[in-house]
Amino acid sequence: PHCTRPSRSCDADHIIDYDQSGPTCSCNLAPLCRHHHRLKTHGSWSYERVGPRAFLWRSPRGHYYLRDDDHRDT
Repeated sequence: PHCTRPSRSCDADHIIDYDQSGPTCSCNLAPLCRHHHRLKTHGSWSYERVGPRAFLWRSPRGHYYLRDDDHRDT
């Protein structure tokens, strides 16, 4: 849910999995560092886009974390 890695050095992740008919387009791709990509793929974490650069993550225990880069302190 929190990462400081720049997008240019991240994986492009399908928000809705490709094998679940998620399209490969900018509306369904998000930059995830390798660690967070693996948490989603193998660790039962999930997330959804809630704004242009905002994502709501859900942990395996049901906790929610909002990641909103549009309102990040610089």
